[in-house]
Amino acid sequence: MDAVLDFVLKNSKKGDPQSVLDTIDSYALEGALDRKRFLMNVGPEKGLLLKNLIIKHQSKRILELGAFIGYSAVLIAMHLKSDGCLISVDPDPNSIEVASKIVKQAKLTNMVKFIRGKAEDVIPKLDEPFDFIFIDHAKKRYLSDLILLEKTGLVKKDTVIFADNVKADFTAKDKSLHKAIAKGNVIIESKEKGKKSKADLGIYNSSDEIVRLSGNVTIINQNSILNGSKGITNLKTGISNIIGNPRKKERVKGIFSPIKKQKKGDMIE
Repeated sequence: MDAVLDFVLKNSKKGDPQSVLDTIDSYALEGALDRKRFLMNVGPEKGLLLKNLIIKHQSKRILELGAFIGYSAVLIAMHLKSDGCLISVDPDPNSIEVASKIVKQAKLTNMVKFIRGKAEDVIPKLDEPFDFIFIDHAKKRYLSDLILLEKTGLVKKDTVIFADNVKADFTAKDKSLHKAIAKGNVIIESKEKGKKSKADLGIYNSSDEIVRLSGNVTIINQNSILNGSKGITNLKTGISNIIGNPRKKERVKGIFSPIKKQKKGDMIE
């Protein structure tokens, strides 16, 4: 990330957001052509879609999960009105530092606020709903953080959700989150340490707060692991169940390891 920052500071025009974006795109293209580096970035194609959505919906208050190098922060901020603001969340201190300097190069620091921390820790501390939410952090967190955003009241009836491989359906009456669908490496993490569920597809229904999982389902509880083709995770109780596929004569496979009981006199850390 430091290399792209140096490249941008040397080659872009300070105070010109488009010049900053074009310079990042140039850096990414050069790296792709000589196969020496790969920049995992929003890029011009996805960026155009993001830009058009922000302009179309005249979004003023925007939340971004995943700052990376600040490309999307610049793109979003340059299309906000003077009274608009972007809050960008990222757990990586290096990303926050680089993104802040990239935004400063574009002279958009008054439009962007960076918060260092994990999304699941930061989201409950945010107190106002957003017009637009851009989810672009760890894909395994997409579904669970979308659910958390809705539960904490940060999603309102006309909030626009933009993310890869996640579809959110809202009820027609009050536009509250009705269903969320996530595809590809879906991970549901429990508040209890050592408990999580994994699958290729996860479908969440707000009516019963259950995530229905399918495709290479794995449920982990401490050192015990269960594998099957389908499963469910109840977000209310934290209990997960797994089933095989009787039509294909698939059985549930698993490894069970008893949880070590604490002996009297053991130290508690």
